[in-house]
Amino acid sequence: MEKRPQVGLDIVDPTNPWHWLSVRGHVVDITEEGANEHIDKMAKKYMGQDTYGFHKPGDVRVICKIQPDLVNYQASPRKVHTFRQ
Repeated sequence: MEKRPQVGLDIVDPTNPWHWLSVRGHVVDITEEGANEHIDKMAKKYMGQDTYGFHKPGDVRVICKIQPDLVNYQASPRKVHTFRQ
């Protein structure tokens, strides 16, 4: 991502395929600071564990911050919303 910062994220609601979000943008920051704490927070939220149980020695975690350029989302079968930066 440092050499080619363009990224895309597509997220679909597993209970309703008409609900989705698509983000196109570019990475503006990559940092290790706070990354281990962040994955522990996600483990608490989604796994009910205080710490992420799959840490391995030598793992380096990073947080990538994305500046959106284009955002599309659909909340109903007939309407797609678009936002541009």
